[in-house]
Amino acid sequence: MKLGSLASTVTLLLSTAVLTAQSQTGPWQAEQRATKVLYAGPGGSRETAFAEFLGAWFDTVETMSLDALTRQRAAPFDIVIADWTSQFGNDGYAEPATGRVPVTLDDDFTKPVIAMSYVAPRLRPNHKLEWL
Repeated sequence: MKLGSLASTVTLLLSTAVLTAQSQTGPWQAEQRATKVLYAGPGGSRETAFAEFLGAWFDTVETMSLDALTRQRAAPFDIVIADWTSQFGNDGYAEPATGRVPVTLDDDFTKPVIAMSYVAPRLRPNHKLEWL
């Protein structure tokens, strides 16, 4: 009997949480979900985890290898997430990164990029971030 009562309580709590989340939806969510996201990374479990997470928040999420990232490939997307393996080898990949990111973005690549970790200064090595 206690198990049935616990199951009923959990079901009630989950239903309440879902109804609360649905009541807090608004037009901003449709705009946010319509954002097209491209994750360019190293593949493997890290890419899978990012794709699952992003898929819960955005309707269009695609993944590709960072070394294949080009302006043309990124064109249909609103934002690019650039990621690579850890330079210290602590992320579960067989070999640590060599410190080299497999792609360099030219000046004609103007798509907004979220660069994860040490990828940021290596995507555009001849540029620097300006102080605000």
